Amino acid sequence: MRTFIARTAATMAIAGSLGVAGIASPASASKESVNARSVPHYQYGIDTFVNDNCESDATWSNWAIEQVNSFKSLGANSIGITFPFYSDSRYSNNVYTKLVCGTYYSSPSPARVAVIVQRAHAAGLSVVLRPVMDETNLKKQNLWRGLIEPSNTATWFKNYYKTIAPYLAMAKNYNVEHFAISTELDSMSRKSQWRSLIAQAAAIYDGDLTFDFSWNPHDDVQWKGTTAAMDTYRYVKAPITATPARLLALWNRALATDDKVPFISKAVIEEIGIPAQDGAYLTPYAWNLLPISKHKFNQVIQDNWFTMACRFMKSHHMHGIYYWGPAFYKGALSSKPDTADPQDIQPLPQASSIKSCFAG
Repeated sequence: MRTFIARTAATMAIAGSLGVAGIASPASASKESVNARSVPHYQYGIDTFVNDNCESDATWSNWAIEQVNSFKSLGANSIGITFPFYSDSRYSNNVYTKLVCGTYYSSPSPARVAVIVQRAHAAGLSVVLRPVMDETNLKKQNLWRGLIEPSNTATWFKNYYKTIAPYLAMAKNYNVEHFAISTELDSMSRKSQWRSLIAQAAAIYDGDLTFDFSWNPHDDVQWKGTTAAMDTYRYVKAPITATPARLLALWNRALATDDKVPFISKAVIEEIGIPAQDGAYLTPYAWNLLPISKHKFNQVIQDNWFTMACRFMKSHHMHGIYYWGPAFYKGALSSKPDTADPQDIQPLPQASSIKSCFAG
C-alpha cells in the first residue's frame, strides 16, 4: 500500500504578531550581508515523498540513483526529502514514526534516508530533510495537519523532539545542509516551546534549521535560530487562459494585501505543486480530488504555474524553490504525461518552466 500527502482546502489565519517572545524580527533573523545578496545563490530543488514498505536494500538504492540523476538532469542543485511521522487525532499528544509492512505506516528509518542523502551528495546535490505529519489518521476527522490541537502542548513537544532527534543525528553525521524543524504545523507555530526545541535540535545538528509555514494570511512566523521556508499553495481566481504574467500579478496582489510576509526576501519556497488540470488555479492543493472527467488534464496549467512561481521567487529575492516531484518509489521523473497522478511533475514543465528556472 502506498500513501501520499493529501492536500486539503483547510487554511487557518493564526492570530498574533512578530512580537511573540523568541520569534525573530525580519532584521534580526538574517545574518546575511547586503554584499552576499548581490550575488544570489538559489536553492533549485525538487521534493520527493519517501515512504518505506520494506523494499530490499538494492531496490531502495536503485530508486535513489534514478531519482537523484533525474532531478539533476533538470538542473537541480538540491533535493527535498519528505518523510512521514504520525499522530492519532486532532487532540492527540502522540507523535511517532512507525513502519508496518503493507500498511500506511511507512516511516523510513534514518539509515534508509541516509542512503538517499549519500546518493544526492555524490551527485553534487544539497539536501533538505522534511519530516511531515501524515494525514491518514487525521483525515478520519477531515483534518489538515495545520489544525491540530494537542491536549497537552508540553507533552506533544517532548514527543515530537523524541521522534525527530534520530533524524537530526543522522543529518549531522552525513552533513545534511538543511533540516525543516517544522513543516505546515501552522496551529502550533506560535507555541513558546519552539524556543527550547530549536535549542535542543541545534545541540545535535549544526546545519540550517528551517521553519516551514503555509502561505496563508498572518502565517508570518520565523523563530530565532531558524531560516524561513514556505509551502506555497496560494490559490487564485484565474481562467485556464491566464498567462504566467497574469498569475504573477495575482500572487503579488495577495502578498501586498491580506497575505503579507514581512521576511519574504529571506525565505525559500520549500514546496510548490499543482495538478496539471483545468481549474487547478483555484485549488492547487486539491491533489487527486479533481475528477479528470470535469477537470481536463492540461500540462500547460502546471507549466504556467511553475513559470509564475519561479518569477515570483526571483523577483522577491527569495532564496530558492522546490517543485513537488514524484514519490520516491517511482524513481525517475516520468517522460510521458501521467493522467493517473496529475500532481506529479509532467514532461512539459520538466522541459520548459523548471529547466528555464534552474538555468537562470
